[in-house]
Amino acid sequence: MSPLETKCVIVIDEMLPLGLNANTAAILGILLEKLAPELVGSSVEDLSGINHLRIVKTPVPILKATSSLLRELRDQTMSEPFADLLVTDFSDAAQEL
Repeated sequence: MSPLETKCVIVIDEMLPLGLNANTAAILGILLEKLAPELVGSSVEDLSGINHLRIVKTPVPILKATSSLLRELRDQTMSEPFADLLVTDFSDAAQEL
């Protein structure tokens, strides 16, 4: 699937404090590069000569949701109609290590 056909979104618990929100987005971004490397492009140089490492090829909006909606989304996307989606979650237990 080409990056133009691929949609990507990160949905984070709206009750997380800012630091954990940023940590969650960062960890899921790292996972995204590992699990969907086609979404990450090569480094580019801007007109002023500054190099920008590994620019993404598709927008990655970060949305917020209630914890109950997150559970519902996870459960729903783990069902057969969504088998072609790449879905991962990141539990709060992982942030307590």
